[in-house]
Amino acid sequence: MRPEQVGFLIGTVLGALICVVGCVVAMVLILRMVNRKVAAKEREAVGPPPADGMIPLFYVLSVMFWPAAFVAGAHLLGQPHTARAGRNCIAIGFGVITLVTVLTSVALVVLAVLYGDRLPI
Repeated sequence: MRPEQVGFLIGTVLGALICVVGCVVAMVLILRMVNRKVAAKEREAVGPPPADGMIPLFYVLSVMFWPAAFVAGAHLLGQPHTARAGRNCIAIGFGVITLVTVLTSVALVVLAVLYGDRLPI
């Protein structure tokens, strides 16, 4: 391998690693904050939680369209009885984002390894 190709491969691996680590760190910090909010909301709850058949639909929506996960999560975090479902929607949204980030980073590293020698650099 030429030195340029080694540099390209190292840069690709470092860039992918930075993206994945940054995404995971952001997810952990935000979910810790959301967990504190859920704990505070659950202390406010009075009485048994009402049966809500819409919660699974919010979960499906969160998986299908990740921006909606954060909107639904923020909305559900507002009420004491649905705060846990709001946290779950936010976690699903971050899970989708993290999965996409990891898969994209792995694909870029694999392409750099397989086709790095064919680059016109």
